[in-house]
Amino acid sequence: MGDFRRYATAIVKEIHRNVRVSNRREGGRLYRTWETPYGEIRTTFETVNYRSSDSRDAATEFPIEYPIKSRKDLRAFASIFEDLEYEVDPIGVEGLRQRIGEIGDDGITLVWCPSTPLGMCVRYYMGVETLAYCYHDCRSELERVLEIVGASFLEKQCLLASQAADGTLSGDDTTTRAISPAMFRDLEVPYINRAAAINHARNKLYVHHS
Repeated sequence: MGDFRRYATAIVKEIHRNVRVSNRREGGRLYRTWETPYGEIRTTFETVNYRSSDSRDAATEFPIEYPIKSRKDLRAFASIFEDLEYEVDPIGVEGLRQRIGEIGDDGITLVWCPSTPLGMCVRYYMGVETLAYCYHDCRSELERVLEIVGASFLEKQCLLASQAADGTLSGDDTTTRAISPAMFRDLEVPYINRAAAINHARNKLYVHHS
């Protein structure tokens, strides 16, 4: 098949109508705040710069403060996705067209999509500890949040699948011991299957990296 490549530049813009989003950088940290009708939500990311194995300057970013810290944050966090809309970015689409031309028949071109709602909870939205407590103490509320986030996830999958790439790529920690087999079966698999179905209906690939 030749080279396998991922095209990661955003081709879809995220737009909020009623939720106000602000970003502030201080040193190596990014502070992101959402002002919702149900209260303020905040997350913090740390950026670490390093030299890659091929001696290039590189950086990685990871959360040090999760937006959902307890049960009381669930409703406000869900409202972020209820307010979220997507639009195709013409600049990103043109960049995708150029990358497809560069690769030609030597490989495939995939566009990145965020992972499933449960996967994002493990890594970015809640962390393992808060996810475990919410799953035990307020499962119905957690599942409602996952449904709202999941609807947004699938909407974005549909929009990406309509573009010229060969498919979409997302990644989860679904093989981690941080979630139980029941959580994987009930809260993860349905979204993997629906995302795959969206892409397969358009004769596209759905690559789920774990």
